[in-house]
Formats: sequence, structure tokens, C-alpha cells
Amino acid sequence: MNQYKNWFEETFFTPVWIEEEANFEDIEWESYNKKGDKGLSRKWIFAQLERLSEHYFNTIDLYIALIQGSNWNGDGILGWHLSSAFNDCRITLVKNRRGWLQTAQHETFHAFWRYIRIHTGIDLKHVLGASEYGVIHGDAEGFDEYNYEEHFKKIKPYLELARGEDMADEYRNLLQIAIQKAKRLIRRLRA
Repeated sequence: MNQYKNWFEETFFTPVWIEEEANFEDIEWESYNKKGDKGLSRKWIFAQLERLSEHYFNTIDLYIALIQGSNWNGDGILGWHLSSAFNDCRITLVKNRRGWLQTAQHETFHAFWRYIRIHTGIDLKHVLGASEYGVIHGDAEGFDEYNYEEHFKKIKPYLELARGEDMADEYRNLLQIAIQKAKRLIRRLRA
């Protein structure tokens, strides 16, 4: 995980990291698509995010599970991006194996694509000149899968703008929580 954190911080910014170890050996896997490709049970992932969200007041933006190869049940799939399936939190799963960092970068790129669109309304298709899958999967002309460094430089200003908007939203939400709690306390004190 340190390799991912170092790459992330050198390439983008330093977020607040919340790290927990989990034993994925006994976690249920479920089908993620019509082909039957599997990923961690959404119910289990959502339970983890619910617990974290209660503690961190719904400010979790990216959840990445780095799963030991021996516990990976995804057959030929090396990673997943589950979009904004839980309170706008981008969820990614990555099989821990040789070359895993490239898969983590790939899934993070999917997450950023949506994060930027959610918080700024900007579709990176117009910035990079190709669709999300064309850029990230290397299907569009001039784009190679796992060769993202130049693209990350281009999207960084949009990511920073999205992060600013997101943080402003989070501060407004935290302020609303504080105001609600203060009102309840005032009512109790007056009673």
C-alpha cells in the first residue's frame, strides 16, 4: 500500500489516509456483470463504508481494497472500479500481485474520471479527446492502457478543482451537522 500512497502523493496531492487491514479469505464474492466475473460482496464493502462514514461523517471519497492474490476470487479480472455506489464514494478493488500498482492506477483513473464529473460537471472526454474507456483501456487512437503519466498531468488541474468543490461540500455538510447538534443542545438546555 505504501507504493500506491507514494505514487498518489507524488502525482496528485496528499489526502488523509485511513488504513485498515482485513482478512479477505472468508468474505463472500458475488457476480459483478452478466459474464459472471466476481468481486467482493457489495454488502460487505458497504458495511465497511457505513462504519467508516459514521466515524468520518460521509467524507470518504475513495475506497481501495488491495487483496492478496490467494484470496482473490476474480478469475481473469485484476481489478474493479464500482463507480459511486456508496454515498458518492468511488470503490476500487485490486488483486495484489506483481504489477498490481498499474492496476491500481488504472482503477484510480476510472474513479477520478467520475469524481471530476460529479464535483465539477466536466467530462474528461472533452479534455483528453476520447471516451473514458478509450483513454483508460487504450481503445482510442493515441492512448495506451497503463501508460497514464501524461494524462494524469493533464487532468491534475481538474482533479484539484473537483477536490476543492468536494471539500467545500464536506465543510458545508459538517457545518450543518454542527448546527443541528447545537440547536438540539440549546433546546435541551432551555427545557
